[in-house]
Amino acid sequence: METSKHHNELTVFINNFSDGWVTLLNNYSIEYDREITMATLSDQSTVYPIYRFYHRDKFNERFIQTLKEVNSWEFYQRGQPLSIEDESNYNKRRIVDRLNNSIIENYMQKLGFDYTKKEFWLSKGEAIEYTFVLGVS
Repeated sequence: METSKHHNELTVFINNFSDGWVTLLNNYSIEYDREITMATLSDQSTVYPIYRFYHRDKFNERFIQTLKEVNSWEFYQRGQPLSIEDESNYNKRRIVDRLNNSIIENYMQKLGFDYTKKEFWLSKGEAIEYTFVLGVS
């Protein structure tokens, strides 16, 4: 199992914005020379689900995504595949089967981030929670 080299200095950033604040995290990665991994999961009831896996280190920027548009599914990938990926997924006939919640969960676990376990959500160090809610009228 491959694990992240920064687990002793792990920063976890969780948000519920659809854009994921990718620019913020990429700048963090560059400025502090840190490896970052991001995932976007969708609930089964979402009308237009998006499944996204993104990993950046100083050598590679890997992006994989499936999403449902109005009438069809789209699949996109760029960058060199990581050793934790099962590339046979990307050839499946149904696009939704190429990248989905369970595949992303598997990739994250192989990187050492098992967000299905309670321990993942417990901070062993300093933690900051910032809440931002868009106004609803």
